[in-house]
Amino acid sequence: MSTVITRLTALGISTLAPLLLAAQSFTALPANNPVPTDAMPLLKKTRDMSVRELSKTDFTGHYAGKRYQYTEDHSAILRTYSYEMDIIQSGNDISGTTKITGENGDYGVMKVRGTVMNGTLYFEEYQLVDQKKSDLLVWCYKVGQLQMGKHSGNVAIYGPTNSYTSQYYYPCTGGFTVMEKVATDITIADNQPTDNTVIDVKVTDEMNVFPVPFTSSTTLSYTLPKDAKVVIELFDINGARVKSVANENQASGTHQLTIDANMLPAGVYILRLSVDGVAHSKEIVKAGM
Repeated sequence: MSTVITRLTALGISTLAPLLLAAQSFTALPANNPVPTDAMPLLKKTRDMSVRELSKTDFTGHYAGKRYQYTEDHSAILRTYSYEMDIIQSGNDISGTTKITGENGDYGVMKVRGTVMNGTLYFEEYQLVDQKKSDLLVWCYKVGQLQMGKHSGNVAIYGPTNSYTSQYYYPCTGGFTVMEKVATDITIADNQPTDNTVIDVKVTDEMNVFPVPFTSSTTLSYTLPKDAKVVIELFDINGARVKSVANENQASGTHQLTIDANMLPAGVYILRLSVDGVAHSKEIVKAGM
């Protein structure tokens, strides 16, 4: 996912693996991420997929596009890479490989895994299987959530995501990904109409989680527009539930609770908040101690 070029001495870690990284400090990534200018033509012609389309779509295939690496302060694009992803979908689970290639021919091939949940692809790169680079450079794993849409009949996946070192999940600078399925078109059966139903029960102000990454616990805050049944669960990147946080009726208003993940290993997780059956999800990262 994101790529950054950095010297091992700048990182201060002796054993690292994945994505070309630029010298930087390990600070929390800014909330606002710029959309690359040359990605806008494709994004403007990409539409959201309906619930029915998502349920009928097999995302297996070869995707190709760009990975834009942010500067450390996320105010601009530092570098642009060619980016490819081969996805195999089984149920909601996905597996496969990614390949990121720089203008000078340096590349990294990594294993990827994840899950499709609520119209979002949650994924992480987790093992470097092939590479070409200088000994002074290191690859960082791209991790996060990508939106799914349709562009000219093809599936498109896109959005800003974080990147992390392979040990302790220290953050790299992150970046923006835009890819399109290049092998085949995805269509809905003729007898299955598109579901454009708008769900009117929503969580206002979105779910806010802080800090991310975290080491032992993190705090979730959200606002309910009316009294509702609330279910809060934590899943691993493969979609397996690892913790039930809440399952109760709650009054309207702002709520805040601390999620204890002290016993969970470092890695990527999906926090899902369901309000009267309507699910909202967010990718979070636990760093090593």
